[in-house]
Amino acid sequence: TPVREALIRLQQSGLVETIPHVGTRVRRFSRQDIEESFELREALECYALQRSAGRLSPAVLRRLKDRLTTARIALDRGELEPAVAADIELHTELTRAAGNTRIFALFANLSDQIRLFAEFGNRTPEGPRRFLELHLRIVTLLEARQVAAAVRLMGAHMQLAKDNALRGYFGSMAVGDARHGRAAHAGGGSPERGGAAQRKRRRVADGTWRQAAKGRT
Repeated sequence: TPVREALIRLQQSGLVETIPHVGTRVRRFSRQDIEESFELREALECYALQRSAGRLSPAVLRRLKDRLTTARIALDRGELEPAVAADIELHTELTRAAGNTRIFALFANLSDQIRLFAEFGNRTPEGPRRFLELHLRIVTLLEARQVAAAVRLMGAHMQLAKDNALRGYFGSMAVGDARHGRAAHAGGGSPERGGAAQRKRRRVADGTWRQAAKGRT
């Protein structure tokens, strides 16, 4: 039945879980679930971006920039949906353009979780506008054929998106706690060193967002 098919798809996407002799329920995500999802996204999308950079035509990049610019205007009016749609279109287009069907299949399998976690991130006041400006900057770098810089910014974007999703889902204390737990679990190097590297990546994205917001990028 359509309902059963929808539940199977949601289960495959990791959004619901079936408990024997109990039934199906909406899944509760752990911090590790969210962290691992964004780590996988970063690996997939940064690699896909490296592959797709030379395949994206000026017309496609212009279309993506136009959609993002229109979404920014809508966001100024308090309309969030165009920014969400432009976000999804950008990441989908960049991943598809890599020309690797298995990478795109993995990305597509994550799509429902990506939308859900994006909603968590959008609960934070700065989330939608910050990500919109980062997306515009990534497209601008691709237009200028500054691929390495675009890939670095995509990685910083994933870190910020992960932090925002954790804050939106668990509250402001989640990011620091999750970061500490990840460093302890890794067992390689001190938590301070790991945290310093992540803070540096976040500063890259923060600085770019502030510059873009002031019209200097």
